[in-house]
Amino acid sequence: MRTLPLFALLAALLVACAPGLRGPEPVAARLSAEALRLEMSDGRVCTIPRAAAQERPGGWGARVEGCAGVSEVAVALEPVRPASLRGVVEGLFRALTLEGLIAPLAEVRVTSEAGRVFTFASPPPYEP
Repeated sequence: MRTLPLFALLAALLVACAPGLRGPEPVAARLSAEALRLEMSDGRVCTIPRAAAQERPGGWGARVEGCAGVSEVAVALEPVRPASLRGVVEGLFRALTLEGLIAPLAEVRVTSEAGRVFTFASPPPYEP
């Protein structure tokens, strides 16, 4: 009869330690015109080139190989209104052929190998 409480204690310890057993997870995402850069919880950085992705309506996505903890990414680009301040700035940078210096506005969804979905805004919101 003493094995049951011991088993319950062992099971509780395993459950408490389970979050530490998970693999690396994405903690930040940065989008440029050419690639998506993911920062992982273990300190690694994974780069997914847009050229290797599949274009989708309003964005692009890709299955990810070689980045432990990530199985798929989906990028939904935000449309920019030409009359907005961002639209004016983008137009000015485009006229100066410097459009690559401004990160596109997008929502980035990263699916882990375990099926968990992480959502990021790129560029990240400004925090004073």
